[in-house]
Amino acid sequence: MKQTSIICRLGRKRRIRDLIMKLAPTEFTTYIEPFVGSGDIYLFMGLEPSVKAVINDLDPIISDSWKIIKSNPSIGTGDKYDKLTKEQKIALAYKKSHSNPLDKLVSNMLRLCGSFGGVVKETGKQTLYRFSIIKTRLEKIAGLSEYMKNTTVLKQDYKTVIKKYDNPNAFIYLDPPYETKDDRELYKEDDMDYEEMARVLKTIKGKFVMSINDSPNIRTIFKGFKQSKVRVKGGASDDKDIGKNRDELIIKNF
Repeated sequence: MKQTSIICRLGRKRRIRDLIMKLAPTEFTTYIEPFVGSGDIYLFMGLEPSVKAVINDLDPIISDSWKIIKSNPSIGTGDKYDKLTKEQKIALAYKKSHSNPLDKLVSNMLRLCGSFGGVVKETGKQTLYRFSIIKTRLEKIAGLSEYMKNTTVLKQDYKTVIKKYDNPNAFIYLDPPYETKDDRELYKEDDMDYEEMARVLKTIKGKFVMSINDSPNIRTIFKGFKQSKVRVKGGASDDKDIGKNRDELIIKNF
């Protein structure tokens, strides 16, 4: 059953999930997402319990949040977090350690969904620009946890993940950092090597679809694969993507 994410992230793929769903192969036994972020595509795929899923993200706030969601922590009434004052929410969001996993998840959610586009910057200025209702998000955890029963959550380099889990019956969806410095904070400048990524993808056994920024450089690097452009609209509300309209390139090997 399809699910909706409770995690926010800049550049999330809510707007093109229908397109990615249509492009996905009709049959596969392994689903791999090396840059999962908010997980909109992973959750929208409606993966059957028989499909082994592997989701990965180098951002510990993202990967830790998915691990906690999978563990299905008790949320109690769930409304105690919404009763906190603005100052108390900010304090919880930037607290260094937590006594229970639910507090840690809520802390992550406050930072991801309260910072611009879900990009958390450790600037020392402890502030958030908006506060979504936490209870309604927490109430989705049980369904998300059930969906994740056959899912492995990792925090590794994308190449390691692909090498370990790729197989002839795998479908890999990639949403790598774009060609901007802000999007590549978790990768050193010489680590996010798109030419290396193209070489890796040429050797895989499974099928892949990738969404990435559209540029002459990206088109040239991935010229050996099928390419198509899609216009993605931005938005500015809690239920929509944050950011300007942008062109994305869809790349696939089948």
